Amino acid sequence: MSRHSNKLVVPTTFASVVTLWTVAATAQLTPGSQQAQPVPMPQLSSPAVEVAPVASTPQRKPSNLRPIRETVVSSAISAANQDQDVSSLSGKLYLTINSTPHYCSGVFVDDNIIITAAHCVQQNGTTTRYQVEKFVRREGTPQAEDFLLKKDTGNQDCIKLPSEWASQTDEYLRINYDFAFLKLASSVTAPKVKLVEADPYEKPVKAYGYPNSNGQILTAISHNAARDVLHPQLLGLNTGSLGFTEGTSGGAWVWDQGAGSQQFKVVSVNSSYAVPIYDKSKIWIYGPNFNRLKKGGEKSANEIFTEAKNCQ
Repeated sequence: MSRHSNKLVVPTTFASVVTLWTVAATAQLTPGSQQAQPVPMPQLSSPAVEVAPVASTPQRKPSNLRPIRETVVSSAISAANQDQDVSSLSGKLYLTINSTPHYCSGVFVDDNIIITAAHCVQQNGTTTRYQVEKFVRREGTPQAEDFLLKKDTGNQDCIKLPSEWASQTDEYLRINYDFAFLKLASSVTAPKVKLVEADPYEKPVKAYGYPNSNGQILTAISHNAARDVLHPQLLGLNTGSLGFTEGTSGGAWVWDQGAGSQQFKVVSVNSSYAVPIYDKSKIWIYGPNFNRLKKGGEKSANEIFTEAKNCQ
């Protein structure tokens, strides 16, 4: 674990679907408290090429979410187009919140199922769903494809996520419920992807997304997954890649198995970030832990994935 892991951090929840260019506020410590109150974090989205402008309205992060204020973009952020399997299966999820366009990232985990962050499709603490417009695979490339969501028998989008997302609002605890599976109306060739419910602590992970600070090109940061001593139940990446937070929600965390791997393993998705109070050159990026101990009645990530697969 990094020497910074025992420092108090000020959390920020990944900007739920999108990249907002309006209000941005720093997290505040509660008077008399030893723990910072988290701030929502930005999200991710699509393939490895510059993204073409979408309509004339700028894409935004929801106003209740705040992007990181630092403008530093670390050299650790790099184009991810060398990771062809991940690039070909990644894309941007477009949605509308209160008539304002937003985006997040997602990746195929089956021939017609993508995974993203729950905060990209549903308001935390409620059952209110956002209006999902489409998912664009490999956006900005000649091979770009648009996908609409499949509708169930009640004409509702086939979106499945932990039921606890609608009730758990603690800024840290809700992170473990911040993932969702969306079934699409059409399919791709079955991808070599596996959803892994295992602890990736101290193992190399690549986190993918479309940060605005990097021109909305699919990028990746590589770090060992670590435990934040203040929140050991969460997965964390302790990184100096501050620019990665601007627009990467929902992007996949993939075990970095090196060249020649026949299958990439998704172990989490980008959910939230926190800035250490005493070291502004570092940041914690958090994601749900699919392998954590479940309380009675809680469903595993694979069970929720199966629900999405069975949506008719």
